[in-house]
Amino acid sequence: MLEDAATIGALCRERGIAFHCDCAQAAGKVPLTLPELPIDFAAFTAHKLYGPKGIGALYVREGARGLLQPLTYGGGQERNLRPGTPATHQIVGFGAACELAAREVAAEGPRLTRLRERLWQGLAALGGAHLNGAAAPRLPGILNVSFEEVHGESLVGALSVLAVSTGSACSSASADPSYVLRALGRSTQLAQGSLRFSIGRPTRDTDVDFAVAAVGEALARLRALSPEAPGAAVVDGWAGSRAPGAAIVSGEAGGRGQETWVRFHLLVAGDTVKEARFQAFACPHTTQVAAWLCEELRGRTRERLIPGTPGAWAQARGVPAEKLGRLLVVEDALRSCLTHWG
Repeated sequence: MLEDAATIGALCRERGIAFHCDCAQAAGKVPLTLPELPIDFAAFTAHKLYGPKGIGALYVREGARGLLQPLTYGGGQERNLRPGTPATHQIVGFGAACELAAREVAAEGPRLTRLRERLWQGLAALGGAHLNGAAAPRLPGILNVSFEEVHGESLVGALSVLAVSTGSACSSASADPSYVLRALGRSTQLAQGSLRFSIGRPTRDTDVDFAVAAVGEALARLRALSPEAPGAAVVDGWAGSRAPGAAIVSGEAGGRGQETWVRFHLLVAGDTVKEARFQAFACPHTTQVAAWLCEELRGRTRERLIPGTPGAWAQARGVPAEKLGRLLVVEDALRSCLTHWG
């Protein structure tokens, strides 16, 4: 979203508070007239402008220099703010990128806005899509959408043909639902099922249409697997192959609104599992383990239904330690099957 920097800055100025503004995403996308705004400091980075990585800039309002203190000491470079030799090649590359962006900003902003709206209309037509920040001013080239009945991390994994993320680049290492989306009123499940799309200088209409089609295919596949979908669809075909006395036993753990929700369906005859299938609202690691367990469950008896422990599953399938708790939900779903196995 685009924050009202003028109003925020004015409030800070009235109270004698220094105002720092992160303009990394705005530069080159919307006009920036910093001397006309009550901003004391503004940060920029070159790679957001198609410049080299590893170089940025800090705008300092005239008269605000005294509010800054160096973090490292040594030489007197950068007006005594940071010691060290400047990376000249990166500075030149940053400058060239800024010149190109300034030349195109008047036309690029409206073009990106048009493509962003084309993308949103296509995604909205897929159903169960929620535009985040719809009522607020937004940057032209960024679209954040929450999708019902899917886990964002699994959706990203299913979209290998696209470069998308479940949040900002700053938090890409975290699989937790966005606290910003939660603060905007999204449920944990919707916040977990969000994608952030970025549209840039090379993007064309055909790219947008390709992205919509790819998301549509991934959504259909994951929603069919979701516990929100009828369980009958998952066990379709079992009825004709059931031997006399065979039954379907189901069990689940987690639930609607939680970050992990797993349901198993077992085709059992007597005391033995003949076939196993699952539904899941979960991360790719959890889904992979559930699929693997369905293979392991075939031929197992009720007494020995659960093959090992979540710790052993994590080791066998290369699941990161921080996701072990999600495998406990998988184990609980199998225990629930035992409870319902009459």
